[in-house]
Amino acid sequence: MGKNIFEFRIYFLIFIPLFSKLLLNENIHRHHYVSIIIAIGGVVFLLVPVGLVVQKDDIIPNILFFFLAVGYSFYIVLIKYIIQKYFISPLKLSLIFGIFSIFLTCLGFIIYSLIKYHDLSYFKDCLDFSEVDNKLIISIYFIATFLVETTHQLLILLAIFYFSPTLIIVTDIISPMLLWIVVTIEYGYSMPDVILNPIGYLIVIFSSLIYNELIILNFCGLSKNTKKFVENRESEETIQINYSLEVEENMHNSDDQFSGSD
Repeated sequence: MGKNIFEFRIYFLIFIPLFSKLLLNENIHRHHYVSIIIAIGGVVFLLVPVGLVVQKDDIIPNILFFFLAVGYSFYIVLIKYIIQKYFISPLKLSLIFGIFSIFLTCLGFIIYSLIKYHDLSYFKDCLDFSEVDNKLIISIYFIATFLVETTHQLLILLAIFYFSPTLIIVTDIISPMLLWIVVTIEYGYSMPDVILNPIGYLIVIFSSLIYNELIILNFCGLSKNTKKFVENRESEETIQINYSLEVEENMHNSDDQFSGSD
């Protein structure tokens, strides 16, 4: 990704919870709002390095990546909705979306080629390896990429099937941070990126851990509606109800014994 393009996966912090609320009716509690506010602070740190170097030609790519993030967030939550409502297995969904993605990708290449070159040369050039010297390396690269990406998508589907789509936020924030570290080591660092980006990524990761309740803030009532707190409260209420029923049953048995003795 170019230096002047904002990392689109950061948008998942906003749109995956939003679509989860709209489609899955997931409750957004106080600690979720705090997490989003913290995340916005981290996003500001990540926006500054891009904003300082962004140019006019970068506006359209950034807009496209924004809509890509919105679409992918909707896609992730839609999968969970389909699984819950229609009980379709993740593997079947993977096959359906895979076929659909291949169709849209080919259609997109064809339309782009017809608009820009007025023929299918762009589409054909993508599949033309006649000028490649080492076809074996290219073939291994494509096969490895296919296997890795297939595994990646299957793991995402399984994570969505067994957990909440918001869990994807954590992993998809770590990925661009690691990529930035690798690129910085390989090509060197620049100011103020080397200062602001680590701060921004750490803040965003911290906020995503709060949202998914992997970190629980035990002040100002922020832990009141967390899953762990609710489960503990339900457990305590169950114990109290069972105790009350036991006491009531003992009192009833005592009254029966007293009546019998009369």
